[in-house]
Amino acid sequence: MHTRERLVALEPRDKGIIAYTLRMGDEVVQPKDAFEDIPGTKPDKQMIEIARKIIEQQGGAFEPNKFQDRYEDALRDPDPPQGKG
Repeated sequence: MHTRERLVALEPRDKGIIAYTLRMGDEVVQPKDAFEDIPGTKPDKQMIEIARKIIEQQGGAFEPNKFQDRYEDALRDPDPPQGKG
């Protein structure tokens, strides 16, 4: 269903196999390079408290069935919308 090849690692598990998607070499970034532009300052304590309250309000059990992959749904749609032009 996807337009590109992906590397995967396969792991036998119980009566099945788990597939892990792996990164290509050009997608891997060293942490020191990824974070080098982040300043070494400490965040404002009040901002941390606000963030903590927001996280507490939004917290809850993860329900994966509430999430939808619209991209894959569109690929599987037998009657896709026609483009303009």
